[in-house]
Amino acid sequence: MITDPRITILPKGIQLSTGPYSCNSSNVVYLLLCDRCPNVSYIGETSTTFRLRFNNHKASVRNNSSGLPVAEHFNVINHSLNDLKFAILFAGFPTSEARKKQE
Repeated sequence: MITDPRITILPKGIQLSTGPYSCNSSNVVYLLLCDRCPNVSYIGETSTTFRLRFNNHKASVRNNSSGLPVAEHFNVINHSLNDLKFAILFAGFPTSEARKKQE
């Protein structure tokens, strides 16, 4: 269950208030959500730009990669990439250890 005060689950979607980050931000902790499944969330971290990491997630969905939670979820019946939403939660960590701890 999501308990971050910047994320509000609404009956018709998700309201995110996460900060001044963009797809070009790197060294981030991010959240992926499913529009169809309000109780499904995935938190990840990356040292690369979020854009590159998110594109990797989308490619894994398109390729129906087994063993990857995001790909497996968005390849179930009645799901598609259109249901995949994201938010960058934190960025600018001084070390990879700090980023991983925050994740």
